Amino acid sequence: MSRPDIAPFKAIRYNSQKVKLENVVSPPYDVISPALQNELYQKSPFNMVRIDYGKVQEGDQKGNDRYNRSQQSFTEWQNEQVLIRDETPSIYLYEQVYEAKVGDRKETRSRKGFYAAKNLQEFGKGNVLPHEKTLSGPKEDRFLLMQATSANLSPIFSLYMDREKKVAQLLAPFYETEPLYDFENGGIREKLWKLSDPAVISKVQEALADKKFFIADGHHRYETGINYRNSLKAQGDFSEDSSANYILMFFSEMSDPGLIILPTHRVVKNWPNFQAAGFVEKLKTAFDVLETGADSTKLTARLEYHGKSHLVLGIAFKNEWIILTTKPESIASLHPALQKVDTAILHQVILRQILGMKDEEERNPQHLSFVKDNALTLEALQHPETSFVVMLNCPQMDVLEEVAAAGLILPPKTTYFYPKILTGLLIHPIDPRRRVTD
Repeated sequence: MSRPDIAPFKAIRYNSQKVKLENVVSPPYDVISPALQNELYQKSPFNMVRIDYGKVQEGDQKGNDRYNRSQQSFTEWQNEQVLIRDETPSIYLYEQVYEAKVGDRKETRSRKGFYAAKNLQEFGKGNVLPHEKTLSGPKEDRFLLMQATSANLSPIFSLYMDREKKVAQLLAPFYETEPLYDFENGGIREKLWKLSDPAVISKVQEALADKKFFIADGHHRYETGINYRNSLKAQGDFSEDSSANYILMFFSEMSDPGLIILPTHRVVKNWPNFQAAGFVEKLKTAFDVLETGADSTKLTARLEYHGKSHLVLGIAFKNEWIILTTKPESIASLHPALQKVDTAILHQVILRQILGMKDEEERNPQHLSFVKDNALTLEALQHPETSFVVMLNCPQMDVLEEVAAAGLILPPKTTYFYPKILTGLLIHPIDPRRRVTD
């Protein structure tokens, strides 16, 4: 049987009669620090972090490790009806209402979209477009988890362009109905609806039939989905519409006013024989200096100011910061789309060419780490291992779209889409013997 590109499915989800949703959902694994992991463990014995990103324990070994504990918890919670399975194939509407800082004021914003099962396609061979380079470590971790649980626990976050707003118009009436879930989580109101009407689902499928889907968040999980599907296929073939050919995905329209992209800053650490003064002189051969200062608390505001008229990067040392903009000749070798992306310039020109950082060093957290919070990035300057930090402005959606359309790949952690979509809200079970809608 042929497979639909986007399909309804019977989600596994929390039983709201047994748990409080705000106590059991978690953020995606890649933003969970050890402190947050502990906090989530304390919230509930049924918090999804225990399955999706469980703790490593002393004495762990293959066959008796966190992946086995994930599988055991997943099975037990279903047996105890903490997790329940829907009986009807559905797509699931989702809305997040939150406060966003706009200039000097705050305003309430809403981001909408829907969850469904998405047909897995190799990058470059279908309608799914990546934009970031992936790392082997996270993919191995996610593969072992998927192998243990036979499920997608955390959705891929994708964006599509629908200028005529066909999908939004189809789904609009259902946002006015009583939601399945409605709860507060970390200052964000989370609302979920179940839509099971085959006629409406068919119209949504038709409206998206010719669309491209840009991965906003979840590159490692998507590639892992392909790897897991291929590993199952090696054990025995299955039908085109098997659940093994699909992955859990959240779909949001690119122009949704509730969509915000935040930057992810860089901390360079333990760089051999690093001297700030000599490094700055090398930077001046490839960049023009727009401003310098000593008070690091002013860097973020000044970077935002200069970013209105230039593509800029902020470099901060322990007692000084500088704001740089590129000299055209220094980025001439980059693809025109990459010349508009600060992380591409940072990694290629500053880290590779000027600093001499190699691939393996770029992947080593002892040399390069990624921090989303402005204050925490600047706090890193007080740590003795920090050589310097790089502050970045928010990426622009139209530039990211241009990069993806050109088939280009950006450095890891170029984007941080806010707010994050939750892990544990919906789970897509995988069984090669079952159709995606079964």
